[in-house]
Amino acid sequence: EVCCGGRYDSTNVIPNKDAAIITNIGLDHTEILGKTKAKIAYEKAGIIKTGCNVFTAEKNSNLLKIIYRECEKNTAALINTADNTKIVGQNLNGVAFYYKKNKYHLNVIGNHQVKNAALAIAVSKSLKIGTKKINQGLKKTCFPARMEIVSKKPLIILDGAHNLDEIQTTVKTTMELKTNQRLNDVHLLVGFSANKNKQAILELKKLRPKPLACGRQTSNPFRLAMSPQKICAQFANYDTKIFNSQ
Repeated sequence: EVCCGGRYDSTNVIPNKDAAIITNIGLDHTEILGKTKAKIAYEKAGIIKTGCNVFTAEKNSNLLKIIYRECEKNTAALINTADNTKIVGQNLNGVAFYYKKNKYHLNVIGNHQVKNAALAIAVSKSLKIGTKKINQGLKKTCFPARMEIVSKKPLIILDGAHNLDEIQTTVKTTMELKTNQRLNDVHLLVGFSANKNKQAILELKKLRPKPLACGRQTSNPFRLAMSPQKICAQFANYDTKIFNSQ
């Protein structure tokens, strides 16, 4: 799968690939890849090499054109899995879904993970891995710190969403769980890097948390943490109890 740098990423030293995977395009690592999704799509499409199969779940037609142009340039086949899934159930144990005609169970929560699973299935099938083996792999899937349930009683979910697209999926999944599992109020403990998008933070307001606790902790000397005071300011004029913790 294409990593942070795309065209200039270390993974791009591999001359021949069986598959190049571009999950979707989000506004992340903009200081490296560019300020727009179009620029990021161009950089990520740099992973495409002559004759390989290219897999994506991207749905934006303008971004797909950028990826397709790179495929044409390299005589590479483009496979889009975005519209081939159907979710049939979700609970705290995972998601059941169909990809094309086969049913699968993914052992992590979040309907958005089905898109990633569909990509994994398509790539696996292109490598001649059978449906039974694929299903076994999906059932064993573990995704630490991404909607990870660390306790069921009480329900505690650990999530490391760090850009707008990811936080939107976190909020959507949490709201679905609240409805489907008849959960009570949401309590948030949050912390962010200093350079995070304000809109991403504000997305969390949709959960109507009671209360909200703001903390600051980092072990990375090159990534500053946003102060609890600044996080609190983002939630100002909002009907919630805020605990500011250093």
